[in-house]
Amino acid sequence: ALPWIPYMRSNLEMKQRDLATASAIVAVSHSVAGDLRSHSTVLSSARIEVIPNGVDIARTRAAVASSPPPLAQPYALFVGKVAHNKGIASLVEVLQAARLSMPLVIVGDGPEQEWLSRTAASANVDVRLTGWQDRDAVFQWMHHSCFMIFPSGWREPLSRVLIEATALGVPLAALNTGGAADIVVDGTTGLLARTVPELSAAVARLASDAELRRRLGDGATARAATEFDLPVVVNRMERLYDDVRAVRGSRKGA
Repeated sequence: ALPWIPYMRSNLEMKQRDLATASAIVAVSHSVAGDLRSHSTVLSSARIEVIPNGVDIARTRAAVASSPPPLAQPYALFVGKVAHNKGIASLVEVLQAARLSMPLVIVGDGPEQEWLSRTAASANVDVRLTGWQDRDAVFQWMHHSCFMIFPSGWREPLSRVLIEATALGVPLAALNTGGAADIVVDGTTGLLARTVPELSAAVARLASDAELRRRLGDGATARAATEFDLPVVVNRMERLYDDVRAVRGSRKGA
């Protein structure tokens, strides 16, 4: 790959210069906005607006209306690719430290499935892998779960899984990486952790406190309606376009 490095650098610089000429740049999270400013001097003074990805809350909730629980007993949930960058390597450690008595259902597939299954079995941890599921089935698993665990260690710009869980009022235990803090308000919609041990403690709290789960779930539902519902996000984008047009019009008039 070494011969390609000069081209890659040149291509990145060109993209940064093009972005710098834009009237406005939309970042899906404050984390992305911060990265754009800190990693590029040409974008340090650019207009960057934080507008999240949206989710159709009505459609999401309709998918789970009157749906039966997919599992007869209470369970915690992980949704996503079963891969190293999604925090799979730390899941068994989290469950052991939290002494989770309910099963953890893994909805998704990926290269670490066999490893996770073997590791969980040897640690005597109840992990159940469903494999890939279609979107409506994923929503049903979310809707009926006690809470969701989000151990992803990489800086995801803005996790759609977390937004969808919030829309369904699912309390969350998440590592504070990337755009997670734009979705999970610690103590209001979920519990944010800085480290794997803190994530274990958050999981233990949620597993043992039904009232906490109820309160965080209600907070998640309320926040989804004001921040992530599709009409809300579309309205913010339309206002931005209107503002950009107005600014350009005033400059031409001058």
